[in-house]
Amino acid sequence: MCGISGIVGQFPRAFDALRTMGRYLHHRGPDGWGEWGDDDVVLGHNRLAILDLLGGAQPMACAAGRHVIVFNGEIYNFRELRHDIVAAGGLLRTDHSDTEAIVEGYRVWGRNVVERLNGMFAFALWSLDTRRLLLARDRVGIKPLYYGRPAAGIFAFASEPKALVGSGVIAPEFEPAVLHDYFLWRAARQPRTMFRGVSSLEPGCTLEFDLAADTVSTRSFVTAHAVTASAGRHADLDSMRHAIDSAVATHLVADVEVGVFLSGGVDSSIIAATAAPLARVRAFTVSIAGDLDELPYARKVADHVGIELHSRRVSPQDMLGALDAWAYFNDDPVADPSALALMLLAGDARSHGLKVMLSGEGADELFGGYRAYLRFLAARSITARSARLGTALAGHGDPALREYLASATLRYQGTAHVTTDAMRRKLLLDARAPELNDDLAATEAAWGPLRSAMLRDQRYRLPADVLMRTDRATMAHSIEARVPMLANEVLAESMRLSDADLCRLLPPANKPLLKRLAATLVPPDVVYRRKRGFDLPVAQWLVADFSERVTAMLKERVIPGLHYPTLIEWHASLRAGEHRVAAALWAWFVLELWYRRWIRQPATPRVTCLAPSQQTESLPVTGPAESRWRDATA
Repeated sequence: MCGISGIVGQFPRAFDALRTMGRYLHHRGPDGWGEWGDDDVVLGHNRLAILDLLGGAQPMACAAGRHVIVFNGEIYNFRELRHDIVAAGGLLRTDHSDTEAIVEGYRVWGRNVVERLNGMFAFALWSLDTRRLLLARDRVGIKPLYYGRPAAGIFAFASEPKALVGSGVIAPEFEPAVLHDYFLWRAARQPRTMFRGVSSLEPGCTLEFDLAADTVSTRSFVTAHAVTASAGRHADLDSMRHAIDSAVATHLVADVEVGVFLSGGVDSSIIAATAAPLARVRAFTVSIAGDLDELPYARKVADHVGIELHSRRVSPQDMLGALDAWAYFNDDPVADPSALALMLLAGDARSHGLKVMLSGEGADELFGGYRAYLRFLAARSITARSARLGTALAGHGDPALREYLASATLRYQGTAHVTTDAMRRKLLLDARAPELNDDLAATEAAWGPLRSAMLRDQRYRLPADVLMRTDRATMAHSIEARVPMLANEVLAESMRLSDADLCRLLPPANKPLLKRLAATLVPPDVVYRRKRGFDLPVAQWLVADFSERVTAMLKERVIPGLHYPTLIEWHASLRAGEHRVAAALWAWFVLELWYRRWIRQPATPRVTCLAPSQQTESLPVTGPAESRWRDATA
């Protein structure tokens, strides 16, 4: 896991700007800094050494010296790729570098190498032959990659937006047009971000910048969310178990110790139980005061599978103390309160010497784990039976269900569903919803409402909210989070399942297949209980622990596009016990922290200098361009 950055084109003092980007990305790779450039490009790499500790430093050139890469992530089928490269006549110089598998694979297969990769990745590859830059991001968006065009003839990219705006490469300007999506999905809908001029490369896509033509072209290299022709078959529990076993085994491959985030829920319990016989793993969990504490379940799983468990007790004071740090790392803001707990837990794992952790992220989106799916199916079922009944029920019950029942189109609004349409009309000065120009309407016609709803979450919420929250919270402490449930083989298996394996309305059930599998691995009472996740008492925080800060922000009213009297009204109603507005207020609070940190005041990186990589020799680049390594401390 690393941080990557670069500038293509005649940018003034490009190496200085690159090093500033590197300082903003230092937390992503504190083990070393590498840089390379010629007259048209500079590439930077913050390294977190996980695989091939001695030979994997970057930027890395191919054996012929004609292509140079900076790469963030892990390729789990790198051994197979290296074998195929040698068989095709390629030359490998390192012992087992997955970075080399990509850059040498590019020599053999061109940009189609991305279709062969099983892993999480974001990389930039510069070709000296074509003077073109190729960016690529993994098929579900596990690893982030941002880019912008600061001027004609110039293209810049980085692992996080803070590197682009903090370095001055792109101006830090607010994009209010994204507010609607943010207050619905808890994050900006990719490719847009809260920064005007900064875009996120979408999952499963490549982008090519042609310097000579000054053009950008993108393409999808995989239909990441297409339902396969075999969808709808009844599940084979053994085949699903085999896919998860294979994914966990490959995700344990590292030259450093690998741990597990264990909440005691279904997904992390499956991963812990699968990993325990394969390697010595330590598990880490968070504990909070009150009924939401899941430590007893995590301990029961750890004892059952025989692994060591470390727990981190967190208090509201811990959360309050972490707010400013989170505003720094949460630079493409995500309004998920569990990120604070995860960031503190990642710090605990790092203090115990861990650099790699397995996480259960993605299983809910792939296997039907959210109650929002039941709500949507219930609304569809009610209105299908009687439009009059749907209208009558629209005045009662769950606000999100009421909105569905009152809607003429009944379009799935996402798992987060932070605000209803009526709330957004009150809160946003421009409440018009941006169009969703996607192909998922056809999915519903072919495979039904459940699969369509799940695919919408996989396309929008998973990469922009869930995975970015996990990436930022763990990388804040230089922890690489791996997500076996999103491996290619598990993704393929999930796409073959029937609705009955994913979610059932009567009797209500989420993830029935995955729970059946979990019950063969851990105690059933851990499996068959109400889903919690990292639920945290945000309502209490907003009216008690963080109240002074909230009140001051409401008085200042700094974010354009928001109707602050509505926020003041909601805060008063929350004080009176109306908890339904808590999620919306938390989303505003997170956005306020972000705006003040990145738009209102000058940004500064958390480190003042960069440690050069242990690999300091020049890369073997041939031809008119000349490689040069600079002392990053100069």
